[in-house]
Amino acid sequence: MPACGPELDEAMRLAAREEARQHILLNELAEILTWIEYDYDAGRIEEAEFLEEMENGEPEFPIYQARYDAAKAAHDRLKAAQAACPAE
Repeated sequence: MPACGPELDEAMRLAAREEARQHILLNELAEILTWIEYDYDAGRIEEAEFLEEMENGEPEFPIYQARYDAAKAAHDRLKAAQAACPAE
């Protein structure tokens, strides 16, 4: 864990950016899977294509969720460390 000061500030900035990036990736995957379901429900894609797309995408979701959770946890740890720093 970086000490209070510029190193911690930089680590916070990078952790916040990574958390946001992982959140975007998770949301994009969720949106893709949702649209696949909408397309199938509306009859725009056949069942075989729907099943193939879901088979490819659904196993990825826990991986993306775990990456986001790890990035958020790292950012939260840095926020806690920063909160413990003396006021400047």
